[in-house]
Amino acid sequence: MVVGIAIIKKVVTDKGCFLIRICPPNTEGYKNEIAVSKALKSTIRIPSLLHSTLLKDRIILIYEFIEGTSMQTQFSNDEINRTEIVSQVARVAATIHNTNRKQITGLSELVVLI
Repeated sequence: MVVGIAIIKKVVTDKGCFLIRICPPNTEGYKNEIAVSKALKSTIRIPSLLHSTLLKDRIILIYEFIEGTSMQTQFSNDEINRTEIVSQVARVAATIHNTNRKQITGLSELVVLI
């Protein structure tokens, strides 16, 4: 398994706001991310994947931007259990990136896995 850090940035253009995700080099976890995005788009409100492309050895994913509160902002609230939130996010990300994408057709498959 390849371990790396994705770079995620909000980009504002004359066409609107977008999230740009630059995947770690030489990884295939993004394929599961795309499968999950497609499977859940009518079930829960998640950013729609608008485009993906290869640039050198990295996959670039472009998502719609959804206004909301970032985890960093949530963490500034002393009543928030930071450890639990980070654990949940890590568990979900690991599940998404390590699941056979051909088995992902909707939310029920992911709930069982998480």
